[in-house]
Amino acid sequence: MSFDLGRFLLIHVTDQEYPLSLDSRSHKTLLTGKSISFTPNSKDSESGLDWKKVSLDNGAKIIGKKEVGTIPFLI
Repeated sequence: MSFDLGRFLLIHVTDQEYPLSLDSRSHKTLLTGKSISFTPNSKDSESGLDWKKVSLDNGAKIIGKKEVGTIPFLI
């Protein structure tokens, strides 16, 4: 199985405002027709969410945050 970094970035990078809202609304990605949303983890409410308290719409857990210049990336 090969990993296509370009496709991964297109699917997961948004052109939305910074800081990215982690509520459950949908965010368009750079890949046409693809969007992502975040889901609060179990008992966390949507108020005061940060990247440690949400997972991606497909249930994938976010394991870290890296900043490149002034742009943060959730990984």
